[in-house]
Amino acid sequence: MGDLIVIAGALFGALVIAAGIGWFVPRLRNRLAGQRTGSAAGPLPGVGLIVAGLAVFAVSMGVFDDGPDSSGDVVATCELLEGGENSITVESLDRLIAVAPADVAASVRTVRDRFAAVGEAAFDEPAVGAAFEAVGAFEAQECSA
Repeated sequence: MGDLIVIAGALFGALVIAAGIGWFVPRLRNRLAGQRTGSAAGPLPGVGLIVAGLAVFAVSMGVFDDGPDSSGDVVATCELLEGGENSITVESLDRLIAVAPADVAASVRTVRDRFAAVGEAAFDEPAVGAAFEAVGAFEAQECSA
């Protein structure tokens, strides 16, 4: 249903743009030829239609765009988290970032960046501890069965 709304909004926007161009071009020619018969006969209403059509088109394409799937693969994330703290490497953290939901991936990225920079000393840093807590909360909520 969402895709149908996007298509309908985009088509309506394109139709309004076409109407604006149809209004704008002949009236602009008349103005340039020196024919002035009032503001309604000028090109300004056509510009308004073009702008409105662009706005409708942009909103229909942008508001309903879900973008990339931010839910991640919860099952794959849980499987990788089962490895425990003994198997933490930059490569294992990169694999986890690739499959984790966006909020978990951000926490894992914090751990990976600090771990790559300072090694195991990163585990003593408060920011890394907070990131581990966020990942632990996700694991407790999603992975415990």
